[in-house]
Amino acid sequence: MATERCYRVCLQYGRRWELGEEREVSTFNEEGQAVASSHFRIVSPGDAHASKEVFTPKQQADIEYAEMRGDRVFGIRKALEALDSNDNNHWTIKGQPSLQRVFAITGFEIQRADIVEAWPEFDREFAKTR
Repeated sequence: MATERCYRVCLQYGRRWELGEEREVSTFNEEGQAVASSHFRIVSPGDAHASKEVFTPKQQADIEYAEMRGDRVFGIRKALEALDSNDNNHWTIKGQPSLQRVFAITGFEIQRADIVEAWPEFDREFAKTR
């Protein structure tokens, strides 16, 4: 079973979720991959309880700056940089960034066209060379 960790304090399911709290994932896509809820991030089984940190302080500062500016392209590019080319949960079968993963990082709804607009050449192979 997949686990997700809260990265932004929120109210969901009638309770307040604090930074670092974890819960079982209840939503899955057509391929059977776990989909993180809003304000949560999927965590790997090996690090599910290792740390309450979800983002490094720099990543969190970049995300907050992007939200403050309302700059979607900046936020999407920073989210793409945060993807792990070795983690299958960050990518589709075709090697494109997972929309759910980018949403979990940015905190705003996106479409595939938004990713292409922000960084046209970005895919899993490109991420491996960075």
